[in-house]
Amino acid sequence: MTTATAVRIELDSILDAIVGPQRLLAGDLTGEDARREAQLDYHDLQDYPVEIVIPARVISVNSSFLRGFIRPSIFRLGEDRFREKYSFTGPDFSAEIEDEIGRAVLQLQRAESRAAA
Repeated sequence: MTTATAVRIELDSILDAIVGPQRLLAGDLTGEDARREAQLDYHDLQDYPVEIVIPARVISVNSSFLRGFIRPSIFRLGEDRFREKYSFTGPDFSAEIEDEIGRAVLQLQRAESRAAA
């Protein structure tokens, strides 16, 4: 990846449109809606880093939201490229994000193992 300036995606207005003033992010479909509004499929294919800004009002991010929001990018890019491309700022949900990355990688490994068998 080049050293291009990061694209900053502010989730505040995206989440307002999807869930209103809610402080808990949960649900695959909510994550998929946020992903679509943030145009992550497009950004996955571009050669620049992406900073995702989580609003300060968010107090909890459920694994199901992350599954819908970032798992397709992990599948498309692989773990290393995903980590290089995406960063998250705002409230610290790094443990939840790391858990989702781990689950996605495990799912990829299982699929590869089944395909090889």
